[in-house]
Amino acid sequence: MLMLEAREQFSTVRHDLGLYRCVQNIARYSINHSTNDLLTTLETALAKVILRHPPLCCGIINENKDDPAFVRLESIDVSKCINYRNLDSSTLEEHEQSLIEIIEHQHRQLWPDIHCQPLWKLIVIQSKALPSERTVF
Repeated sequence: MLMLEAREQFSTVRHDLGLYRCVQNIARYSINHSTNDLLTTLETALAKVILRHPPLCCGIINENKDDPAFVRLESIDVSKCINYRNLDSSTLEEHEQSLIEIIEHQHRQLWPDIHCQPLWKLIVIQSKALPSERTVF
């Protein structure tokens, strides 16, 4: 268990009060693999990243108390950390609007079960509006 410094306690308190929701990064990737291979490829890559970066293995206990602390999670089910979405958008404009809606939705959510779940997730979005011979997500 690692005690939080003042700045981490400040962020944790803001989350507990509903003021600090999330930070998001968005990227567009394309790969030569089929859509069927995407799940396996991403889960394998994500597991390797988690093993190389210990902060991705942390949760927080006692969030709403005087002594919040980071804890190393005993295990992480990578499949529960990835959310796959297929957008029905047919134009690039519809695709971009759907992305905005997903981003807005995520900013309205608090992190559930932070004592036993990692403090991150991966949302993989595919759309017919992104035509390519490669798998685009």
